[in-house]
Amino acid sequence: MGIARRKTGSKHLLICDGRGTPLEPIKTAANVNKVTQTLALVEGVSPVAGHPGRPRQCPAALLGDKGHDSNPNLDELRKRRILPAISRKGAPNIRGLGKPRYVVE
Repeated sequence: MGIARRKTGSKHLLICDGRGTPLEPIKTAANVNKVTQTLALVEGVSPVAGHPGRPRQCPAALLGDKGHDSNPNLDELRKRRILPAISRKGAPNIRGLGKPRYVVE
């Protein structure tokens, strides 16, 4: 008997702040690639208040794994003045990147 590989399901993607507070969740089909949802997560972040003055409209930096690596996404993040800290496919992992990411994972 073969294994049914095309099962229905869902994938939950989440963008959080540096303390692990969820900012924007997205639910997609299980077979949707993460790289296609990177910008949607960033766009969904609402302004975060807390400090005096105008709230930030976008994050200062974005930490991600190799599943979010694509040149068009990196270029778009830089255009928005967001520093991408995303490991490149085929390259060694960025040293120390896992520690701040594991707050959520």
